[in-house]
Amino acid sequence: MISELDERINMLENEKKVLLERVKVLENEKKILLERVKEVENALADLSVKKKELGEAVSTIFRLCSDGEIIEEATYTLPPKQALVAFVRQLQGNWETWTYPEEIPGMIRLPVSGRWAYNLPNGDMLYAK
Repeated sequence: MISELDERINMLENEKKVLLERVKVLENEKKILLERVKEVENALADLSVKKKELGEAVSTIFRLCSDGEIIEEATYTLPPKQALVAFVRQLQGNWETWTYPEEIPGMIRLPVSGRWAYNLPNGDMLYAK
């Protein structure tokens, strides 16, 4: 009878060790999963911001001609600054949008409106709204 109890005690002690090891593994997995949840939450927040920016980022490029005429040149689904860079680069024949810089020499940020402008060599001005 005592040997049966000792055997049962050993079996339960071994089961306890196995369960404690499993708990350690699960705690480690939980930690890894919680870190991944944080990464996913950050990625979702970033994507939400980008989606909002793109949804709101419809810009129009106007040409203010030296004779006073105003011509609507193009519409972009980009913020005004990026739209102006894209338009100028495309006027120059560069369609490789992934190579466009954030800003190009000669761009002007207008003080009152905060909008962007660019003077063309012929005296016309481009204005991004």
